[in-house]
Amino acid sequence: MFLTDTHAHLHSHPLSSRADETVKKAAEQNVRRMITIGTDLDDSVLAHRFASAHPGVFAAVGVHPHDAENFRIAQLGKFEQLLSYPEVIAVGEVGLDFYRNRSPKDKQIEVFSIMADMALGANLPLALHTRDASEDTVDVLERIVGGRELPLLFHCFNGDPVLLEWGLKREKTYFSFAGNVTYRKATLLHEALERLPTERLFIETDCPYLTPEPLRGKENEPAYLHYTAEYVSKAKKISMNDLATLLEENFKSFFKSAPVA
Repeated sequence: MFLTDTHAHLHSHPLSSRADETVKKAAEQNVRRMITIGTDLDDSVLAHRFASAHPGVFAAVGVHPHDAENFRIAQLGKFEQLLSYPEVIAVGEVGLDFYRNRSPKDKQIEVFSIMADMALGANLPLALHTRDASEDTVDVLERIVGGRELPLLFHCFNGDPVLLEWGLKREKTYFSFAGNVTYRKATLLHEALERLPTERLFIETDCPYLTPEPLRGKENEPAYLHYTAEYVSKAKKISMNDLATLLEENFKSFFKSAPVA
């Protein structure tokens, strides 16, 4: 049995300062595959570099909505080069965040549309960040992706019923739960997890954020993914071994360009 952390920020501060130790600790807890996530061009270059240096680690590259304002079309060529590397298995994290609004809404929508189109061109999955922007997120995806079967992953899913209803109608849309699903008051997440078929499920840390119970308050890392897995296995009434098997089947189906462990 082993687990995959589908969304982590291993190459970024503060985890980058102890990268080898973090990857080793994860392996000791049977987290043997991780995806480290880029948030702008420079960060995506670092994500790829980290993945290249650490077996079992892959990268996603893209522009986070917080960083959309600094994106320039001239960067597309460098992103396309990154997408050609075997360690890069997704475009992300990309999307819309109208809660923080660290970039103007129109710029977020523009950059999200470009990133979605880039994923289509590369035939790679899209790892999505959306907050307080469900309707606009769906609008962009309908406009750019339409009926094409581009794999979509709502990372750190917040339980949004609009996104859940929309995503469940699309065969290639998945939802990933982070450590906050273990929080007692996260009722919307608990309800979404109960409804979600296991064949659309992933788990993640989003480390160094959202540390699961019982370690809440500490800095998160992939070694703690098993706490989220244990919660999910109980909520879905399946064994940890069965959950790990299901998650691995989902990985093979979703991240088709990644080597099978």
